[in-house]
Amino acid sequence: MSSKNLFFLILIGFVVLPAQALADNLRCPNTGRIIHEGETQGEVVSKCGEPDYVSQTSSLFLRINRFESREIPVEEWTYDFGPNRFMQILRFEGGRLRQIEHSGYGRGR
Repeated sequence: MSSKNLFFLILIGFVVLPAQALADNLRCPNTGRIIHEGETQGEVVSKCGEPDYVSQTSSLFLRINRFESREIPVEEWTYDFGPNRFMQILRFEGGRLRQIEHSGYGRGR
């Protein structure tokens, strides 16, 4: 591999990896604090405030062993940060943040 090709691979790594790392985070514009996947609902509320909308979407069934399973509640929280920003949908499983999704532009507060 030539040094020129190696340089471009390294450059791509510096561009792609930080973008990938930020995909699992959200900066709350009202406080400037960052939330990460794995945080609890209480931690998210303390950093971003109450969500604009909450829905209990379903439950997951976690099989512990052959004879025992446990139901895990799943909630989706929507934050509407205004018409100039995308809404954020946070998926919680068992009280922990598991996924952050972007939605369409907000409507405003």
